[in-house]
Amino acid sequence: MAKVRDMISGLADVMKGSLDEVDIVLVGGGGDLLDTSDAGKPSGVARFVKPPHGQVANAVGAAIGQLSFAIDEIYSLPSNDSELRAEKHEEYRDRARQGLLSMRVHADSITVHPLVERTLGYMPGFWFRVQVLAVGDIDDTQPPPQLPALAEAELAAAASTPQGDAPEQAIPPDAEDAMFTSAPDFSPRQYDSQGMWILSVYDVWCIVIGAGILGCGGGGSPSLAKIQCLRALRKGLTIRIVDPDRIGSCPELTGRIANVAYMGAPDVVKEKLVAGTELKASLCAVHKLLNREANDGIVEEELEGGTKIITSGLDKLCRPDSVPAAWSQLRETRLKGEQPLVALMPLEVGGLNCVVPLVLAAELGIPVVNCDGMGRAFPQLDMFVPFIHDVDSCPCVLVAPDGRWRACTRIPNAPELERVLREAVGTFGCIGSLSCSPLRQEDLQYCVPGSISRSYDLGHAVLAARRAHTNPVDAICQVGNAVLVARGRITDYNVRVAQGFALGDITVHPFEDAGAGDARYRIDIQNEYICCFKVSGGKSQAVATVPHLVTLVDNKTGYPITTEELQPGLRVAILALRAPDLLLSDKALQFVGPQHFMKGDQYAGIQEPVYPQP
Repeated sequence: MAKVRDMISGLADVMKGSLDEVDIVLVGGGGDLLDTSDAGKPSGVARFVKPPHGQVANAVGAAIGQLSFAIDEIYSLPSNDSELRAEKHEEYRDRARQGLLSMRVHADSITVHPLVERTLGYMPGFWFRVQVLAVGDIDDTQPPPQLPALAEAELAAAASTPQGDAPEQAIPPDAEDAMFTSAPDFSPRQYDSQGMWILSVYDVWCIVIGAGILGCGGGGSPSLAKIQCLRALRKGLTIRIVDPDRIGSCPELTGRIANVAYMGAPDVVKEKLVAGTELKASLCAVHKLLNREANDGIVEEELEGGTKIITSGLDKLCRPDSVPAAWSQLRETRLKGEQPLVALMPLEVGGLNCVVPLVLAAELGIPVVNCDGMGRAFPQLDMFVPFIHDVDSCPCVLVAPDGRWRACTRIPNAPELERVLREAVGTFGCIGSLSCSPLRQEDLQYCVPGSISRSYDLGHAVLAARRAHTNPVDAICQVGNAVLVARGRITDYNVRVAQGFALGDITVHPFEDAGAGDARYRIDIQNEYICCFKVSGGKSQAVATVPHLVTLVDNKTGYPITTEELQPGLRVAILALRAPDLLLSDKALQFVGPQHFMKGDQYAGIQEPVYPQP
C-alpha cells in the first residue's frame, strides 16, 4: 500500500497547478483498500473524499459517457503573428465541431475543450503541433453510423484469420523493464575473437537508458530504435562495438566510417510512424556519391556562395520501394571501390540517434565505433565536433520517409549546411534521415571516445540500483561522476518560438524536506537542456551551462526525461555532468559555449562554462 500512496502522491503533483495540497476523490473498488486517515495521507494530499456509492462510479461514468472527435496535426505559419495563430485556432475548433456533428450527438451539447499547441523546435520558421478535442452527448434518436466498406472488409478479414496465423508478439516494454529490474544479475559484456563487444538484449536496454541521460533531453526518444535493435537480435543478427583505435588495424577495418541520424522535430520523430527506409536510403545515396561512375545520371547545380547541390539522379534510389534492392547491393559492394565502408558511428550519443546506427550496422555486418561526434546531444548539425575542425561534411544526403531528398556535394561551411538541410526538413514534414560524408581514420581524433560504453555504464548503474532497491539517481552520480543539483517537482513550463527553435524554460521547486528555503531552479531550453540557474532572493546564479551536460531524470526510477515529455508536476532530479575535453577548447566553445545559445544579455556575464564540482 505504500507504493499505492506514492503513486497517488505523484499523480496529484502532475494534476495540480500549485504546490498547495489538494483533495483527492476516491472512486472504484480499490478506494476501500486505502487508509484514508490523516496518518495514511501521502504528501501533497489535503484529505481523501469517498462519495456515496463511489464503488460503482466508473460503471456509471461509462454509461453516461460522451462521444468525442479529436484533431492532432502539424501546421506552419510565415510568422509568429498572434492574429494568424488565432485564425488557425478557430479553424481547428470549427473542424472539431463539424467532425463531431457527423456523429450521433446533440448539436447543442457540443463542447470544444481548450486547444493545446506546442512548438516544434528543430524546425526553421514557425511550426506548431495542435491538439483539439470536441465532446458531445449521444443522440439516441439518430441511426448508428455505417462503417465504410473498407473498414467492414478489414473487420471480416480479421474475424476469419485463424489464430495460428497471428503475428508473433514482442515482449511488452513493461515486462522487459520488470525482468531487468527484478532478476538477480546479468552476465558481463561478451567479446568475440577479434575483441569486439557483442551486444545482448540487456546491453541494448542499458545503452538506451544511458543515451537518454547523455542526450540532455534531446536527440529524440530512443524507444523506437530500441525495439528495432531487439528485433534484430531476435532475428539472429549480431551487433558489434569496436574501439576507435582498432580502425585501420587490419584490412577489414581499413576504410571510411559512415554515420546516420534523424533530423527534425522530436515530437514528430517520436510519434509519427516512419517508413523505416529513409535511414538506409540516405546511407546508400552517400555511398553512391562517394563512388560515382561516369554517366551515372546525377546532375549537379552550383549555387551562389559555392554550395553545390544535386538536382536529379537520386529519385529511384531514395524511393521507399527501391530501398530494399539498394540496401542489398550496398551489403555486397560496401568494401569495393576507392571508398569502402567498414563501420558506422553515431553523430551524437543522445537518445534515438545513438541507437539507430546499431540496427543498420547489424544488417550490413559491420561494427559500430565506440565514439560519437558530440559527447551529448546538440540542436544543430554544425555542432558536430569534426565539422568544427573543418572535416569535410559532403557528400551529405537528407531523405524524407516518402522518398523526397536533398543532397549537397559541396558546402562552404557547416553552418551553411545546417541552414540548407534545416529548411529542407521543414518541407519534409519535420522529419528526415541524414547521412554525411563518412569519416577517415585520422578524423576520429575529433570524436569523443567511449560514448557507447559510457551510455552502457550509466544504464547498467540505473538497472542495478533498481534491482538492489537502492537509489538510481545516486548510482548515476557515482558512475557518471555527476553532480546532483536538486530534487524537486516541475512547477512551470514555458516555451516560445524564436529563431526556428523551441526556446523556453522550466522551473523546478525543490522538495519541502530539502531545506532549500525560497530557492528554485530554472532550466533554459533550446531543444535540449542548455543551462541551469539557481534563483533565490531575487538573484540568479548559474549552476551548470553548456557545453557541460544538464540532464533531468525521474526522481524515483532514474530514467531520463526528454524535453517533449516535460509537464508540470513531474518529480525530477537535476543532474550535471562534465563535458568531454573536446568541447572545452577555445575553437569548440565558439560553437557550443553558453554565449552561442540564446544570444543577448542572458549569458553575457558567463565568460567560461559553469560546472559544479562533484
